Amino acid sequence: MKPETAYKLVKRFSLTNATIMTIFFVIHSDSIWHAFCYIVTLPVVGIGMIAVYEYEADEYTELMKNLTEKDKKAMSDVPWDKVIKEARNRYLMGLIGIMFCNILFSGLIIFFLWIIIYEGRTVVF
Repeated sequence: MKPETAYKLVKRFSLTNATIMTIFFVIHSDSIWHAFCYIVTLPVVGIGMIAVYEYEADEYTELMKNLTEKDKKAMSDVPWDKVIKEARNRYLMGLIGIMFCNILFSGLIIFFLWIIIYEGRTVVF
């Protein structure tokens, strides 16, 4: 997957999960203060996941955009294949890690829906 496409996927997935979780928590909060805390905190988690992905993918994308054959020949002592492979591995591990976190977040949303719908409870927390 191209880094640009993966960024769009991570951004959409993270912000959607954070928005749904914020709504769930605010609906079930018992005070205005708790609702405010949820509104402030949960979107930061989604934005933080996007930032972690950007941090992990930045080196790889910049390397692919700016590295030319001329640069490779000028710095022939650098093992470019190894450098590119390590940057791609960090990019992929960041992508896999963030998608794993988003899937866990989605699982929590499904669990809350299950409690609300099948258990008949309106208060999850």
